[in-house]
Amino acid sequence: MAANTSIVTSSVINATSQHKRDYAEKIRRLYPELTRILSLVKGSSLDVNGKVAYSGKGMLGKQAVKRLDPEHATYTPIDVMYLCTGGTSGTAVIADTTFFQTGDTVVNTTTGEVGIVDALDSATDLSVIPVTGGTWSCNSGDYISMLASTFEEGTSRYANITNELTTVKTYLQIFREGISIADTVKQTPQYTNEGMMERYMTDKTVQALRKLEGSYLFSKQATAGTTSVTIGGTAYTLYSMKGILSYAGTAYDMQGGFNWESFNTTLYPIMPKTMRADETVYMVCGRKVAATMNQWLNNKFLDAGTSDSLKFGKKAKSFIMGGGLEVELLVHELFDQGGYSNSAVFFQNSDLQYLHMQGLDLKVRETAQLPATMGTTNIIEGVVGLRSWSNGANVKWVNNLLAA
Repeated sequence: MAANTSIVTSSVINATSQHKRDYAEKIRRLYPELTRILSLVKGSSLDVNGKVAYSGKGMLGKQAVKRLDPEHATYTPIDVMYLCTGGTSGTAVIADTTFFQTGDTVVNTTTGEVGIVDALDSATDLSVIPVTGGTWSCNSGDYISMLASTFEEGTSRYANITNELTTVKTYLQIFREGISIADTVKQTPQYTNEGMMERYMTDKTVQALRKLEGSYLFSKQATAGTTSVTIGGTAYTLYSMKGILSYAGTAYDMQGGFNWESFNTTLYPIMPKTMRADETVYMVCGRKVAATMNQWLNNKFLDAGTSDSLKFGKKAKSFIMGGGLEVELLVHELFDQGGYSNSAVFFQNSDLQYLHMQGLDLKVRETAQLPATMGTTNIIEGVVGLRSWSNGANVKWVNNLLAA
């Protein structure tokens, strides 16, 4: 017992207090809002008690497959431009002469000289005779281009070179995240207006999707599809999907020279030639890179005459790269801090596809607990992966954009 010797004031809520707590029914979830947390993964398919946990952009097309290792084919057209590593007045040395035949016409794009291939001297050497009245020369660093083949009158010869398909295997990943709650906890009254299981599942769903989004961006596929992992003394064979950066391969180093000029004159020439000019290119990056790009616009178009505007500043919906590609920024939380905050990855939607095993797309398995359990277990699970139709040829990763 305690005695009051002066005015009675509000006591701290504790075990001996009799005051009721004033506890708001609404829960403010502190997910990033200025940056996307879900873009590739579509969250609206995962309902929690009739509610959408988080609405992801769901940018990728979806396909059901029947195996953990679905396959598709790519076709690489026969190249027509070749870098020379040497040559003479009658030869050209390139990396591989496989796709040349006698009778092929070639042009040295450095000198403009035209010749006809009259023999394949080796796996790397072409014998070239100049067209009558002309000359032929070839040096290291020159580029020769394969032109149409030419034949004599009444010929029975013909060019017969083709290229085979390449089979690409994509591995799916078995993904599971769960939550278990004792029945006694579920029945305990609480201040918020969300049911206990509903609240945990809402937050667990978003967290699961955020982790899966990270896999779609950064995961690496094992060489043989699986990795052996020993957990608690038991060996498991685990699949891992291939993420966008893994498809992109080695990053191009901007060495801190990222600006409007280099965006057009440096990045545009190294963008994949197979990208479609009539389709938007998405550039996944963080706020620092996005703010730098938006400042290009503001530096160009803002002047003192706009200083009395109610809204000062401009925002670009997209950027035209090199006059040929429309690039739309996708500011993502996983590029907003850490090791990827000074990098960006470029891709087009049509090249990427969300895969799931037939009947095993992401879903919530409710009441998955053992029969004797005095509680409830819900599991978010799926067998999913990411396919690049171009096997990464249409994906470009660039790092060290801004100077430190």
